[in-house]
Amino acid sequence: KMAVFWYNVKLSGELDHKTLDGGCPVVVGNKWVFNKWVWKYGNTFTRRCGLTPDATQLDIEPYMRKGLV
Repeated sequence: KMAVFWYNVKLSGELDHKTLDGGCPVVVGNKWVFNKWVWKYGNTFTRRCGLTPDATQLDIEPYMRKGLV
């Protein structure tokens, strides 16, 4: 069993292009992959989702200014 972990952004928050990865096809045997995304600068509690699938930031901006979302 093996696990790999790395940061893909620099301290400034800019994407570090040296961390881009890709997988090779399996020639013999099996390959199992599991992704666990850890967001350091997520917007979960600052940018709420709209009520409809096609909602945009403009739809919820007035409510955010009032502190309602």
